[in-house]
Amino acid sequence: MDEVDEQLIYLLRKNPKATLRELARILNKPLSTVHARIKRLKEKGIIRDASIEINWKALGYEVLAFVILWLEKDKVKPEEALRFLKSFGFVEDGYVLLSKGDVVLKIRAKNMEELYELTSKLKAMPYVKNLDIVLAKEV
Repeated sequence: MDEVDEQLIYLLRKNPKATLRELARILNKPLSTVHARIKRLKEKGIIRDASIEINWKALGYEVLAFVILWLEKDKVKPEEALRFLKSFGFVEDGYVLLSKGDVVLKIRAKNMEELYELTSKLKAMPYVKNLDIVLAKEV
């Protein structure tokens, strides 16, 4: 991976919908070169297909929260819990933590009442010892 690949990745992160022509112009490289590099980066698993960006507020989701879970590790491994928890529709994303808790979930809710209901469901799970809620604002 060289500087051109790094620039290409940066540009695609900023605008996943950029056309090959736009990328070639910005990088000052032939279109065929940019196409070949993207193909190679995909084959190596460095980049995946572009995803869509959802306007959560337009869907009525006003609350963004990160929920840190402390687990009963004798009952469940954090990786297993995370795989299960990510299957819930209200969990946008999640990660296993290496400090301050075991798992963090990115949750969307329509309002504070709904967030309370969702976190109450999480807290009621037999392997959840405790949880902490961190409210966030997207900018």
